[in-house]
Amino acid sequence: MHIEIIQNYPVTPPLLVTATAAATAAKTCASTNANFTTNLVAGTHILLKFEKGNTAASPTLSINGTTAKNITGGTGSARPAQFNYANAMMHLVYDGTSWIIVG
Repeated sequence: MHIEIIQNYPVTPPLLVTATAAATAAKTCASTNANFTTNLVAGTHILLKFEKGNTAASPTLSINGTTAKNITGGTGSARPAQFNYANAMMHLVYDGTSWIIVG
């Protein structure tokens, strides 16, 4: 059973997958949860699997065709090295403006 909770996840944040090419900055993915397009709020957590990794300097994420939001380390720091590899998985939190990499 797959449960997607968009806000203040009680157990596990939803797992989303992007198959966008590593060098392409504009990452996209889909979710069955309509709240990503109608009610994306600060504090939303997701786990995002990058099937092809990421080598783009300033990646963004669009879920269900929403406006792309920056993916950042939160303090302007460089992205983690493990972000570059295929099947990298990142825990992201939306701060109201950008997706912040946690950890």
